Amino acid sequence: MAGITGDKWMDLMDYSIEATLKHPEEFSLRTSSGRDSTRCYARKIWRFNKRTGQLTNSYFWSNVVVSDSSFKIITAYPSTGSTSACGGFS
Repeated sequence: MAGITGDKWMDLMDYSIEATLKHPEEFSLRTSSGRDSTRCYARKIWRFNKRTGQLTNSYFWSNVVVSDSSFKIITAYPSTGSTSACGGFS
């Protein structure tokens, strides 16, 4: 995903996580018996091509799962499609 925009993978990941947690477009809460509940935050990340200076016509969803009690990030991952991966959380 970073190759399209001219970014380094780690830079794109850091930006995506930060943007998702600051301004989520979707949010869901998941609870597990005997485990800490988690929250899933998601945001569309539109790709900007740094080489050409143009906004591309594509995006991916940045999905970030956070512990509800410790507020630590459990995992973060991209997904494609018209909806985020957080939609499966209840």
